Amino acid sequence: ETDSVDIKALGQLAGVNDVVQLRPTNDTKSIRLAGSAVPSDLNSLFVNTTDLVKLDVKELIVGSYTGKHILDVGDTGGSQLIRFNVPLTLQAPVTGGHINLNQPIMGESLKIYGSGATTSLNSDVSMADDILIDDRVIVSGARTVSARTTTTPPLGGTGIRITGDVVDGNATGVDSLTLTAGGYDIAFNKSVSLNAMTISNFDDLKFDGDVTIDGGTLLINAGEGDTVRFAGRLTLLNGASLVVNGGSGGVADMVIFDGGVSVGGTTTAPVTVSLANIDQVVVNNVSGSPIAGAGNFTINNANLVKLTARSGAGANTLIEASQSASSGITLGLPTYAAKTGLTSPAATTPRRSTTRASCRNWRKP
Repeated sequence: ETDSVDIKALGQLAGVNDVVQLRPTNDTKSIRLAGSAVPSDLNSLFVNTTDLVKLDVKELIVGSYTGKHILDVGDTGGSQLIRFNVPLTLQAPVTGGHINLNQPIMGESLKIYGSGATTSLNSDVSMADDILIDDRVIVSGARTVSARTTTTPPLGGTGIRITGDVVDGNATGVDSLTLTAGGYDIAFNKSVSLNAMTISNFDDLKFDGDVTIDGGTLLINAGEGDTVRFAGRLTLLNGASLVVNGGSGGVADMVIFDGGVSVGGTTTAPVTVSLANIDQVVVNNVSGSPIAGAGNFTINNANLVKLTARSGAGANTLIEASQSASSGITLGLPTYAAKTGLTSPAATTPRRSTTRASCRNWRKP
């Protein structure tokens, strides 16, 4: 526990096999990792990232497992890259905690354990290994998250996993997310609601919750043998599109829709779903009737197209073993209750704590 950190001295004391944890003496005290030389005070712990990049330890943990810190990585509006040469864990898991990724960060690996209230993704993240965000994520602007940038993937494995909802951070403007995982899996355990997304270089991609895209394109570039699964409902609003491109050989690619596809919004712009070079397409829980002018569901170069009335045991197969030539199969999109748009969270930043605390130098967990 500390309220003042001498990273140079810490580097002399801690070795390559040590796990170092930096946390304030009080769980409500804020933490700031940045390059500008602003000292710690009674209200916050400051760690200079210029010195931190020289630290050579097994893992660096910032924050307490009982903390409700406001934890800032970089300064708001900053653009300079912050590097971490060790695996990094950020934690503020108690209600009231908030993690802000304000400047671009690059490192070995990243784990975030938040309060469920939110991790604010205000800049880009690039890691040589895995990325785990165990928190709700607010995306502000056009952001890129890249994992496994320097590793060769085995079969399976984790690349990017986000356990909480992913939502847009601005009521106006476009909030989008680009993800790459170096050939490893990408998993969203809850809902996703954004203006646009681009996802590529993965093994398997799974959306466990509902996915809503408002006005933009969800572009998925899959490779041969990749599986894309929408376990919840996919909703396309205000002229949004889903485009899934399979590998050039179209071998063993699969796209599965378990929750159906719905359209809506306040504009009359047609929405589209386009699947190209996908070996197998399965659409479960088909219901409703086509909407004139609402948009099309087009499948090109698929080996197998299967539509079922419901998933699981006893599913009623409506279409199966349908060969899709380059001219494609076009279906009308079914009717569901329409939504009008995304709901953005308040873009306010929680106030910093003013709790006084004593100091010690540092402590390994």
